[in-house]
Amino acid sequence: MKRAATGIIVVGLATIGTMVATPAAYAANDIPGPGYFGPVNNCPGTLVDGYFLKSASGVFIVSALEIWYTPSGNGTYCAMTKDYIEGRHHMEVVVRRAGWTTIAWESGNFDFYAGGIEVFGPKAGAEHSFFFGRVTYNGVNYERRVECFASGSCVIIG
Repeated sequence: MKRAATGIIVVGLATIGTMVATPAAYAANDIPGPGYFGPVNNCPGTLVDGYFLKSASGVFIVSALEIWYTPSGNGTYCAMTKDYIEGRHHMEVVVRRAGWTTIAWESGNFDFYAGGIEVFGPKAGAEHSFFFGRVTYNGVNYERRVECFASGSCVIIG
């Protein structure tokens, strides 16, 4: 069974004494508004890219941060960190929509993947979203940071 730490948290940014929180999760038959959902077993849409993870010293590993995009409605991104190395390893995927103080993530020891975590509505405000993936293998962290835009395009930022 695939289950570890999963959640949505408020990262404590105070704006004139108020804290911004993510909208509540939606019912399965509702049209999703801006917000997060997951983990899901399969990301919907089209694969934007698989960004291979690398260590701080620049060594790549056969693991990737996969980002999927669905343009329908206000758009949906979904991210998974996948590990193609045999055995169980620590993995995590973190998602944050620009301008929000909340993040959604899945973190734990998995055989193949962490996530997917969906973020809804990037086209609604022509916003962008940030994604982070990590696999720890033999005590070394392999990571990738990616920024994606309302258009469905993404760039590596770290």
